[in-house]
Amino acid sequence: MLGINERDEHFEGVTTYNDLYNAQWRYLNDRCGADTRPPPVDHEGSSFPIPRTTNADARGLVEYWLSVIVAAEAMPSQDFIRTAHDVDRLTSGATPSDVYSQNNELWRALKRVATPQRIIGFARAA
Repeated sequence: MLGINERDEHFEGVTTYNDLYNAQWRYLNDRCGADTRPPPVDHEGSSFPIPRTTNADARGLVEYWLSVIVAAEAMPSQDFIRTAHDVDRLTSGATPSDVYSQNNELWRALKRVATPQRIIGFARAA
């Protein structure tokens, strides 16, 4: 996914979904650079570096994490559904190599999906 080779050093030692989120974040941060952003108005948390993920990468990330949710036989959160719809709407027909316009929201939604408690919650909800 995302043209990532499993032998890439960013992905060594990945054993959990949280590890994978962090590896994806590091990989795209190193490849694309990042901008430190405060949380959007409707989100909790603090400022952190948000990778300048491309439209193509945003689509790939959402597709991957949706597959994780489906494999856990769970329902995605309303927040993640909204994020997935935004990615689809904003990237359809857009130049794949352009920076995705809602990266701040995307990365915060992915972080919530990837937390160990969230994945366990997905599995229990099924």
